Amino acid sequence: MFDWLRKKRLTQEEEERIEDEWYEKKSALMERILGKEHDMVMHAIIPYEIGGSLDLHYYPNSVKVDKLSIRREHGSGHDIAQRRHMHG
Repeated sequence: MFDWLRKKRLTQEEEERIEDEWYEKKSALMERILGKEHDMVMHAIIPYEIGGSLDLHYYPNSVKVDKLSIRREHGSGHDIAQRRHMHG
């Protein structure tokens, strides 16, 4: 019943190696789908682990701006942004 208590715990080095491997796999997959990541990362003021928001990673080459809006009657995301900028 309590077999999980007897399982071997990972060393700090093993945990770091597994985390690094996951990070590299995740980053490669994200880059393949979204394009090259921007160098800038917007870090949350309060860390996610204690209730804050997530860090924002930017992929500026991922989606063309004119494809942001699904509903054609609203125009593209770029058109909406331009209208807001021009009309305050």
